[in-house]
Amino acid sequence: MGLPVYFSTGRVAAFSFLMLLGFPTSAYGGYLLGRFLLRDKPFREWGALAAGLFWSFNAYHFAILRMEWLNLVAMQWIPLFILCLFRLEKSHTWRAILVNGRLAVLIYLLSLLTDYYYSLFLGIFCGLYLFWKAALWFKNLLARKREAGQLRALGLLLGKVAGVFGLSALLFSPILVPTVGEITSKNYQNLGNVVGFSTHSADLLQLFLPPANRPWWGAGFGLWHTLNITELNNFGAVIGYVALGLGLIALSRFKGLWFWVFNAGIWLALSLGRF
Repeated sequence: MGLPVYFSTGRVAAFSFLMLLGFPTSAYGGYLLGRFLLRDKPFREWGALAAGLFWSFNAYHFAILRMEWLNLVAMQWIPLFILCLFRLEKSHTWRAILVNGRLAVLIYLLSLLTDYYYSLFLGIFCGLYLFWKAALWFKNLLARKREAGQLRALGLLLGKVAGVFGLSALLFSPILVPTVGEITSKNYQNLGNVVGFSTHSADLLQLFLPPANRPWWGAGFGLWHTLNITELNNFGAVIGYVALGLGLIALSRFKGLWFWVFNAGIWLALSLGRF
C-alpha cells in the first residue's frame, strides 16, 4: 500500500503514511472483531466502535509510533485473524469453511510478511483457545454432562486450525526456510547481555501506571515523585484504565467471558518476563 506513495513522493512520505495508516486500519480490525463478538447485544455498534478505538489508540500503540517501529504499528492483523478464526469455527458447510479458511490463511500470510512477533502471538492465542475448548470438554466429561457432538466439534476445530497454519507455512516456506537457515547459520555477532529479558518487560506496579511518555500524567506528573515512584514504563507495557474498567464491568454483567480472563492472565504473565 505504501508503494504508490513511495514512487510519487519518496520514502519519507511513504514511511509516515504507513505509520499513520496503522491506526485507522487497526481500529477497523478491532471494530469488526467487536461487532462479531457482540452480534446479539443491543449496543452492538457502539460497543464495536469502542473496541476498535481502545484497541488502536492505546498506550502501547503510541509508544511504538514514537519509537518508529513500522512493523509493530500494523496491529490490524491480530483482530482480523482472530475474527477469521471464530468465523471458521462456526463454519459448517464446505463452502463456508473454504471461504473463511482462505481468509484466515491470507491474513496470517500478511501478518508473517509484516512482523514475526505478532504472527507468533497469534499462534499462541490459537493454542490457548484450543486448550480452553479442550478443558471445557474435559470438565463436562468429568461432570457427565456430555453434549452430542462436542468432541467432534473440538476435533474439527483442531483440524481447521492445523489446516490454516499448515497451508500458511507451506505458502510462506520460500521465505521462511531461508530465513530460519540464515538465523541458525551463526553468521551474525552475538549480542550477549546487551538486551536482557527485562528490557521490554514490566513489573507488576508499572503495569498499572501510565507510560513515561504520556504528556499529562507521565514521568513529569508530580504525584509519582510524591509517592517515590522514580521510573515508569517507557515501552507501552501498561494496562489501560478505561479498558480495564470496562472489562470489569462486562465481567459483572455478562456471562461466558472467562476465556478472555484466562487469555488476559496468560498474556499478563508473559509481559512480566522471566520471574
